[in-house]
Amino acid sequence: MAHIRVWNAMKAFDPDLKPYITTDLKFQTPHAYWSDSYRSSITLMNKGIEREYNKISNILTAVDLSCNKFTGEIPESFGSLGVLQLLNLFNNVLTGQIPSSLGNLRQLESLDLSQNKLSGVIPQQLAAQLTFLAFFNVSCNLLSGRIPQGPQFRTFDSSSFISNSRLCGFPLPNNCMTVGSPTDDVHDNDEDEDDSNDNNLPSGFDPILAGVVSGLVVGIVMGNILMDKHTWAIDGIVQNFGGTQKNRRRQKRQNIRN
Repeated sequence: MAHIRVWNAMKAFDPDLKPYITTDLKFQTPHAYWSDSYRSSITLMNKGIEREYNKISNILTAVDLSCNKFTGEIPESFGSLGVLQLLNLFNNVLTGQIPSSLGNLRQLESLDLSQNKLSGVIPQQLAAQLTFLAFFNVSCNLLSGRIPQGPQFRTFDSSSFISNSRLCGFPLPNNCMTVGSPTDDVHDNDEDEDDSNDNNLPSGFDPILAGVVSGLVVGIVMGNILMDKHTWAIDGIVQNFGGTQKNRRRQKRQNIRN
C-alpha cells in the first residue's frame, strides 16, 4: 500500500506539534475578518473497547481499518510506522501470514487482527519485541503452530487466540504435538495403547492359549464324528449314565426309609 509509506507522522514523533489536533477556520470580507478554531473528535476501537475521543491528542497515533471488506495480505510497510500505538484490522477478509515486521512497532499498545483469514504462525518477533502491548487479539483466523511466549504475551488469556483450530500452547488448553497433527497423534496413541494391551500378556501365555483353542476345536470335531457314525456308543453312554443316576436315587430312598 503506497499510502502507508507516506504516513510520515506515524514514523517519528514531532515535539513541535500542538497537544491536540485542531481545525482553523477563517472568514474575511472587505469590511470584516473572523477566525476561529475547534478541536476534532473521533471514535476508535482501542484495546478492544470502543472509545470516543472528544479531542484528539497529537501524541496518539492510530490506524483503525476495522469492519470493512479489505482483502489481500497485511502490508509489510506497516512495520515502518515506528510510533504507531494502535493498529486495528478487525473483521476484514485479510489472508496470508502476519508480517514479522509488526515486531518493529515498539510503541504499539493495541493490536487487533481478529476475524480475518490469516494463516501460518504468530511471529516470534511480536512476543519478543512488543513490550508495551496491552491488548492483543488474533482469534477467529486460520493460524497454526505454537503460541510464542514473551513478557506481554504471558498476560493474555485464551480469548486472544480462540477459534484457530491448529494453534496450540499456553494459554490454550491443547498442548502442541511434536510430530504430525493433533488428530493423527490421537489415532497413533490409540493404536499404541492397543498394542501395549496385547503385549501385556504374561510370557508363555500365547502357546498355552493356542493349545487350549486347538484342543477345543478337536474336541468339537471328534464329537460330531462320533455322533454321526457311532450313535450306538452314544446311546450306551446315555443309558449307563441314566442307570447310574436311577441307582443313586433308589439308594437314597432306601436310606430315608430305614
